[in-house]
Amino acid sequence: AGHLAEALEVNVSLKDLQLHCNAVGPAGGERIAKALAHNSSLRALSLHGNRTGDRAAVAMADSLQSNSTLRTLSLHGTGITDTGAFRIAEMLEGNSTLLELSLGANAISNEGAALFGNSLRLNSTLQELHLNNNRISDDGAGKIAEGLRVNTGLRELWLVNNTISSNGVLIFAEALEDNSSLSRLGLTATVRDPAASPSTSSSSPSFSPSASDASPSAKEAMLALQRCHTLRKAVKQVDDGQEKLHLQGAELSAKGVSRLVQAIKRSGTLSDLKLDGCRIDDQGAEQLAEALETSRSVTRVSLMNNSIGDSGATRLATAMDRNERVESLTLEGNPISDAVSTSITTPRLTTPRAGGMGMAASGSLGGRSPAGAPLSNVNLDLGRMSAAAAKAMTVAGQKQGQDMGALFPGEDPAQHDKELSQETAAQAAVSGSTEKRRSQSGALQPVEEEGWDWGGQVDEAQAPQEWAEGEWGEGWEEQAWAEGEYAAGEEGWQEGAWQEGRAPAA
Repeated sequence: AGHLAEALEVNVSLKDLQLHCNAVGPAGGERIAKALAHNSSLRALSLHGNRTGDRAAVAMADSLQSNSTLRTLSLHGTGITDTGAFRIAEMLEGNSTLLELSLGANAISNEGAALFGNSLRLNSTLQELHLNNNRISDDGAGKIAEGLRVNTGLRELWLVNNTISSNGVLIFAEALEDNSSLSRLGLTATVRDPAASPSTSSSSPSFSPSASDASPSAKEAMLALQRCHTLRKAVKQVDDGQEKLHLQGAELSAKGVSRLVQAIKRSGTLSDLKLDGCRIDDQGAEQLAEALETSRSVTRVSLMNNSIGDSGATRLATAMDRNERVESLTLEGNPISDAVSTSITTPRLTTPRAGGMGMAASGSLGGRSPAGAPLSNVNLDLGRMSAAAAKAMTVAGQKQGQDMGALFPGEDPAQHDKELSQETAAQAAVSGSTEKRRSQSGALQPVEEEGWDWGGQVDEAQAPQEWAEGEWGEGWEEQAWAEGEYAAGEEGWQEGAWQEGRAPAA
């Protein structure tokens, strides 16, 4: 190691030096580290598996204060404690050249992790940080997560096989709502089995939220990560120029809505926006209204089955009046009062009718009403729906063969007969076109849920799966029956509002 160090001081051509699993000790590691202060050619150095300890780590940190050429450094499994971690983290605060740093399989605890969290606030150059197999728990993970909130450079972070619980996972999910640079997160967590004794725990690299032994908090943490991933993916799609964005049921947080709104403001291509059932409230609606006022591309918006009240609806109506490029905006299924619904005069904005309720979100023929009641109990005049709508309601819970137009007392029999004959003719037209579509493409398949691999393999010889690479499964995006009237013949759906049912007069 001493001879290598002497050579490094004068060498001007060596780019990559790998010394994996040799017998280099603290003194030899220190000599090599000090040589870096005089070397201007080396780009990558690995002392992986050598027991060089804190002594070499401190010397390495000192040399990298002046070295401006090293890009990749591995001190994996070299016996570093918080003492060495402190000096390396301090060095990162001022370093602008190192891109990859591996400190896995050491003895870095929460104190060291806190130092790295602080350095992430100040360093925007480092792209990969590996801290697998250390002694970091939720407290240390929280400090790193706080650094990620403001960091703009890190692309990969690995914390596999530490002592992080589902609470730590939830902390990362919340922090990543503010981060737009991280694309790969390697993370495993300790999941406690509620049926076991308090001292029993198990480590799950895949950390599946559907596992039978996962506690409610673990499920909540993984769902939070899923929501975060869905949001980040949606923002990227908008920024990449996608024309349609459909996020039905994504359950966006307040921060999530804010990030998405900023992406909509930046976009010059997004035209069709569906955020049905995303838990958007009045505050989120007001932010969306601000984006719609100035949008040059958005033409159709659906915000069905959210939590938008009177103030949000009024603000959206104002935005529609100010931007005539927006052709339609649907607010069915939101808790908007009858007074506000009837006072909004913007013809391109659809609100819940007085005394009525909005239908289920697009793509859901069954399901529940916004208030949580089964569709079979929703108080709608089914005789004024299209035949396809009435059929969907039958599937959702009404008895087969029931006279859908005669459910409510006091209806005009002549009017009922006329509507029923119209629906029968329309359903005949629906049947022919639907069978043709099935014969061409086979049975309709629902969209698969998002696939997502998290964390990494326990065996480091296997490449960990990153959580950020989940993709939607291929399949049909079913047309919602509530989006238009079915035309006679085989033309398919006509654009426009469905024939809305009203509650019968009391």
